[in-house]
Amino acid sequence: MQRIKLTFPVIGLSIGYFLLHPVSMLIMGRELSLIPVFKSFSFAHLDMAFYFSLIGVIFGGVVAFLQVKILIQKKEVSDKNASLRQAVIEKESLLRILSHDLINLIGTGKMLLEFMLEKPELLSVAKTADWNSRIIRCLSEACNLIDVSRQLSAIESGMIDMDIVKCEIVRLVKESGAIFQSSCSNKNISIVFSMPDHPLVAKTEPTIFKHTIIGNLMSNAIKFSDEGQTIHVKLEKKGERVEIAISNTGPEITPERQNILFSVSTKTSTVGTTGEKGSGFGLPLVYKFVRLMEGTISMESKPHKKLSNRHVNTFKIELPLD
Repeated sequence: MQRIKLTFPVIGLSIGYFLLHPVSMLIMGRELSLIPVFKSFSFAHLDMAFYFSLIGVIFGGVVAFLQVKILIQKKEVSDKNASLRQAVIEKESLLRILSHDLINLIGTGKMLLEFMLEKPELLSVAKTADWNSRIIRCLSEACNLIDVSRQLSAIESGMIDMDIVKCEIVRLVKESGAIFQSSCSNKNISIVFSMPDHPLVAKTEPTIFKHTIIGNLMSNAIKFSDEGQTIHVKLEKKGERVEIAISNTGPEITPERQNILFSVSTKTSTVGTTGEKGSGFGLPLVYKFVRLMEGTISMESKPHKKLSNRHVNTFKIELPLD
């Protein structure tokens, strides 16, 4: 753009001095020969040369100004189109993630109900009451997710802001982990929580944090864990922030894939260790919502100390404490 600003005035100056100025002298001299043209470059006619050169510079400046305005307008249109494409991608990813989270909740409730109906004799009264409570909790959280999806739609459109409130993080992380117990059982995976005994209060949106953020990271950890392995969930206070680290043992996440894991525009879906499928849009949404909560997210993949060809993959989230 800076080149455009300089190029057109220089071209105008050249046209004014080398073309308009000599042609004007030719017309004024009323001769068909080139003598007036050559005379126009003499010291006697420098005032005329300056006059036409100035006209050329002004004309070139106007053209440069208009050209810059056109380029700016083109860029604005291009940016708006890019924003619209991004919005469409995020809407699609939101629907995929919402469906994924709802399947986890409804699937857990369905599994418990089926077991209760098929083998009621194996359940004590206390166990039945506990499972009924879990089913009700799963359905309630599914309803909350649907309600949150409406709020997210409004947030995306700019109609409302995300409702950030003070939340007890330890409880939310444990509740999110409980949702995935059935998925863990299918792969003989255990979850080990390492958390402080005292509460940790952070500013977040509880339903999005529990389901979309922690839920997706837990789901990914299960999906990419080898059977019989352990997922470690660690919470600790770091200054004025809380760090949530979720680690699993499985295939390496290469540096190339790490660079695009949180990209909405690049689909990163990968088949799990036992063939599980995914949308590839979970982590970009996690990244987006963590940033909206004034937090940060990072990941690292380190070789396992004992298992060859296996890595410990850790996702870390940091959120501001209240």
